[in-house]
Amino acid sequence: QSIAHNHTITQSHTMMESTSNQVAVQKRLHWLGLLIIPLVVAVRLGLGVPTSAPSIFATQRNATTSRTRKIQSQAIHAKQEQETIPMAPLPGTDIGMSDLGHNSTRSAQEVTNILHFPHKNKIVVQFKSNGTRKCPRPRLFGRLAGPYLTTIEWDYPPLNFPNASTWIPTVDSSMASSTQTVQQRYEEEPPWTTISGHYHVPQSGKYFVEIVTIMCDDLKFETNFSRICLEQPPLHRLTHPDQAYVQAVSRDREPLPSGASSLGFWKWIPPSHENKSVLSMEPNSTYPPLLTRYQLPGCRRRRRPTHCEVPTSTMRFQPYFHFEYANTSYGSSSSNQNNTPGILNLLPLLSRLTNMSSVGAATKTLRICFFGTSHSRYLTWSFREVLSIVKEQYGVDHIVDATYTMVAFPHWLQQPSIRDCQIVIVGLGQWTLKLRPLPLAGWYDGIANIIRNFQTGHFHFNDRLPHFPQKVWFRSTHFNPMGDEKLTCPMEDFRSPTHVEKYWEVVQFLVANASTTMTRDAPDAKRGMLSFGTLETHSIIKPLYDTGRDFNHVEGAITRVETAFMMYQVLSDFLQNLSPTTKE
Repeated sequence: QSIAHNHTITQSHTMMESTSNQVAVQKRLHWLGLLIIPLVVAVRLGLGVPTSAPSIFATQRNATTSRTRKIQSQAIHAKQEQETIPMAPLPGTDIGMSDLGHNSTRSAQEVTNILHFPHKNKIVVQFKSNGTRKCPRPRLFGRLAGPYLTTIEWDYPPLNFPNASTWIPTVDSSMASSTQTVQQRYEEEPPWTTISGHYHVPQSGKYFVEIVTIMCDDLKFETNFSRICLEQPPLHRLTHPDQAYVQAVSRDREPLPSGASSLGFWKWIPPSHENKSVLSMEPNSTYPPLLTRYQLPGCRRRRRPTHCEVPTSTMRFQPYFHFEYANTSYGSSSSNQNNTPGILNLLPLLSRLTNMSSVGAATKTLRICFFGTSHSRYLTWSFREVLSIVKEQYGVDHIVDATYTMVAFPHWLQQPSIRDCQIVIVGLGQWTLKLRPLPLAGWYDGIANIIRNFQTGHFHFNDRLPHFPQKVWFRSTHFNPMGDEKLTCPMEDFRSPTHVEKYWEVVQFLVANASTTMTRDAPDAKRGMLSFGTLETHSIIKPLYDTGRDFNHVEGAITRVETAFMMYQVLSDFLQNLSPTTKE
């Protein structure tokens, strides 16, 4: 019994010991499970296996995935928001450079990057910020060519004008010290490290970008023109001549950049005899590169070297000689040979003038007088051509006529030629920049004197029509292509795009500050108003400024669009400013 009792006790201890071991094992398994389950869940999450894991792990996984997707989205978005435009290679000596008498500064060597921001319609040119630069404040010309043609409007600082109410500058010895002081201060200014520009396209698509340097240093109010040289083509080119394509985005609801055209755009329509596959090009098709036209010295003569043929040819511009008017009150369709949309908008204006008995009783004609040189003469002929089309093709009789008087320089404008005018259009600058290159201060003085002569009554209009509004318009000076005389060093002809833009900036400043004046000796009851205005046509001409066959005058479709626009502006303004009595 004793043995049996001991055996029973031993079994009991063994069973208790076994139970205790089982409990211990279970506890270990329990804690081990708590450790293994998260690992298993994590593995499953990493492998993307569906699981019913605790919500805390799903939340962590979702947060991680969300962050990853956000980073990827930002990277893709950043890539879409910015692209690098291929830059021009840096060539050695180019054919024809030895004829210039100077070495190009090769401004492309000072450019570090050219960036395009499609959804901002913005292009930024970045320059070296260290070391000595030969092009400290360059003036650029940029153009996009694709389904439509448009220019890049660069954000340059405005001219530092004198106080117009206290100082009218004159070019004499008293100004020399002032000029020297201001010029010295300007030369101490740091070089520009970036130049930003904006553009507008009516249709999204693939566009070729060309950016060139016109000159290496910006013109200031006191800059002496005599030692200025332009950049040497083709070394003036900053973008690649074949590969500089971008995806441009149309943003119709955004405000237009300063200088951009709100009237319309030049559209790609090749001649009908060309390949039909070219005629049906889609917006994202690769349109041919459109490079700036220029004429190196030695390329003017008839038997010119072979390297002159491509740079001077106008063939690459031919598909763009079709103007498509924007969807505005002025026009909404493409122009044809006679610029029909522009002319159609003139018909009601001319009819209103003809039907006004008071106008007909006062004078047989409403005379628009052009003053300038050959560019104004060409515009006069174009005005008469449009008026003839209106009468012969549309049967609208009218009383409007256009005359031309040669005025080469501001001081040539005299009273006798103004006496019979009702509307005056002054277009100067061509001969001044060619024959007497006045600095901006001298040009300021000449235009200010014209305005002053009208304001003081020294110049006055037809006294028989004191009750009609009298307007003096200043039209923008036309751009000239880069001809051989502009590319000599120093320049023999200063009609570069930069000089023309600066002259126009002076005119705009003076006209904006000219007060409206009562006409001389007008009766109080029928007092007329003398006012000043500007006719800005750069937005029409600039995209095709380098197409003039003689490297001087704009012509053909460009002149027709400009003429219809100018005529619409001056006639609608005239009718709008008639007194209520005269309108009846």
